[in-house]
Amino acid sequence: MYGRRSIDVLLVLAACMLPKSAYAKGDPVTEPPPLPDGAVAAVPRTGFAWLVQDNDYPPEALRKNAQGSVGFEVWVSAKGRAEACIVTQTSGSRALDDATCRIVSTRARFKPARGAAGEPLRDRVRSSLGWYLERPGAR
Repeated sequence: MYGRRSIDVLLVLAACMLPKSAYAKGDPVTEPPPLPDGAVAAVPRTGFAWLVQDNDYPPEALRKNAQGSVGFEVWVSAKGRAEACIVTQTSGSRALDDATCRIVSTRARFKPARGAAGEPLRDRVRSSLGWYLERPGAR
């Protein structure tokens, strides 16, 4: 019924529909739609760096002396909770990238986006988190 080329095209289309989330809680979620005109974007209730504690540094990254900054995007629910986290710029360490999304997804809270009439909306927040064994410039 289907030729080899048709099956390849179907597989590519199916792969494009998969969520690109590095860390998602519960059921798969869809990407938030763009905010409508007049809406106010979601904002974190605290800086992301405040969510990380010393013992959060992944042991694998410590052993490898891995450091760097992780760029990420968080999909925020209308209730102000993280629905999913996507690494948008790797630190070069899978352990640091994974730890970033795990921490942000479980600990971060947000003021949800609001529509022009004040209704809560889903949104996305983009940021980065630095992982350094010694602060740059500190000595």
